[in-house]
Amino acid sequence: MQSLYERLGSDEAIQSVVDGFYERVMADPTLAPFFAHTTMSRQRRHLASFVAAATGGPAYHGRSMRAAHEHLGIEQRDFDAVANHLVAELGAHGVGSDPIGEVVAAIAPLADEIVTDSCVATSGGR
Repeated sequence: MQSLYERLGSDEAIQSVVDGFYERVMADPTLAPFFAHTTMSRQRRHLASFVAAATGGPAYHGRSMRAAHEHLGIEQRDFDAVANHLVAELGAHGVGSDPIGEVVAAIAPLADEIVTDSCVATSGGR
C-alpha cells in the first residue's frame, strides 16, 4: 500500500500544491497580513517539507508548530480559512476527496498548536 505522500505525487506534486496554495492565501485579504514579514520562498519550502512529513514522506526538521505560530495571534477562523484554501488547491490539482480527507485529518489536530487565545497579534497578523 502506498503512503499518502506517494499517492499525492511525492515532493514535486506537493511543492506544486503548496505554490498554488500560497497564491490563494496571499490573495486572501484576511490571511495575507500574516505573511507581511515572511520570506515566501523559504515559507513555501517549509510548508512543502511539513506536508510531505505529515503524509508519510521524509521527516520535517523545522520549528514546532507552536513556536512558529504563537506570536501571530491566529484565531480558529484563520486556521479554517487556511485549511479551506489547502482543500481547494488539492482539488484543483485533481486530488480526490478521500486523500483530501486524509490530509485534513493529518493537519486538523494542529489547530491546538497554531490557534491562540489572543485576538491581537504581537507581530505580523492583523
